[in-house]
Amino acid sequence: MFLLPFVFITEVTAQQFATDVDMKNMYCVRVQLKQQEIVNMVLGLVPPNHKDYLGIKNEADTLSRNIDRMRQYGFARAKIVGYSNYNDAVTLPAVSRADADYRTLDACSARCPNFAEKPAQANACSQECVKSNAKNHADIFERFKRCAAADWLPY
Repeated sequence: MFLLPFVFITEVTAQQFATDVDMKNMYCVRVQLKQQEIVNMVLGLVPPNHKDYLGIKNEADTLSRNIDRMRQYGFARAKIVGYSNYNDAVTLPAVSRADADYRTLDACSARCPNFAEKPAQANACSQECVKSNAKNHADIFERFKRCAAADWLPY
C-alpha cells in the first residue's frame, strides 16, 4: 500500500528588488533630467540663427529621447516589481548619488558669471570648470558618459 503525501501548494510571491540596471536607470534619469534642464536653459538664451543653435537643439532632442527611453524601462520595471518597491529606499541611493555628483560639479560653475548677462565670460569659465572637473572628478564624468550612451538598457 502506497501512501501519497498530501502536498499543499501555497502561493509564494517573490519580492523582486531593484537590479543593477534599475539602479543605473534611476541614476541616469536624474542625471539626464539635470542635463536637459541646463541645455534647455542655454537653448533659450541662444538665438535660432546662432551658429551653435542646431547643435544645442540636437543635444536637447537626444536628451529627451534618452529620458523617454529610460522612463519607459522604469515604468515597465515598476509594473513587474511593484511600484512601491521600485521607487522606495532601495533606489534612493542612486538618485542621491546623482544629486551629489551634480553638487560636486556645480561647486565650480557657481563661481562663474551668469550666462544671460555675460555669455562669453560664463562660457569660458564653464569650459575651465569642465577641464578642472574632468581631471579631478573623472569618475563622475565616466558615470555621466555611460548615462548618455544608454547602451546598458536591455531594450
